[in-house]
Amino acid sequence: TIPIGFSVGSVYRLVLTDHPVTEVARYHSHDGRDMGLSAAVTENALGGRLAVIGYHMWENQVNVGRRTELLKMADYVSHGSLPAFIPTVCQAVVVPRVEKDGTLRSVTIFNASIDWTDSLEVCFRNPAKGVPLLLRPCEGDMRLAVADGRVHIPSIAPWGCATLAWVK
Repeated sequence: TIPIGFSVGSVYRLVLTDHPVTEVARYHSHDGRDMGLSAAVTENALGGRLAVIGYHMWENQVNVGRRTELLKMADYVSHGSLPAFIPTVCQAVVVPRVEKDGTLRSVTIFNASIDWTDSLEVCFRNPAKGVPLLLRPCEGDMRLAVADGRVHIPSIAPWGCATLAWVK
């Protein structure tokens, strides 16, 4: 187990035991002092993986660093099997559709903002065979160029959506 070491208000620092863990992030004070471990991942004897985050996990701590930590930790916990994600910061919801055999059939992206998104890079794993198309309501479909499990899609309208699908 990884005990939660101490609490000051609602700030928690992780205290390492003899169980092997991988450090993800550390706290630093305003004057640069190391204040301890704030996020870690570990694996149990059965191969199950766990991510632990200290400071204000469920409060609104929106920042690039925390978002990046959460994506990396989710990918670690899933044994590197996140089917799709957007590496850049944006207010979007990514909804992959995965077949029983693990093949990624499509990815729908909802813009959860009152403004247009920037052009987005979408990363994906294990796509279905076929032609990658971007399906956009009221804007027409668009054939996409895919390279190394990544594709760039044009901006999405406020509260709009687009679906990346592999069509036979």
